[in-house]
Amino acid sequence: MNAIEIHDQSDRYIISLDKSVIEKEQLIEVLERLQLERLAKKVDIDDSILALAEEINAGWWQQNKHRFIRE
Repeated sequence: MNAIEIHDQSDRYIISLDKSVIEKEQLIEVLERLQLERLAKKVDIDDSILALAEEINAGWWQQNKHRFIRE
């Protein structure tokens, strides 16, 4: 048996992992990330939301960059 095996069925993928390859906690984190990405794809994000996010990020960076970069 390989450490990681993927079997393709008509409506699903079956993934088999050797326990020595990844710890259970890490696997759960990966699966949670996949779930979040799946849910994020369902959200309809338009350009105005992306622009607001950029504005928030820019403001945060201006207020906090001194914590990461010494000038």
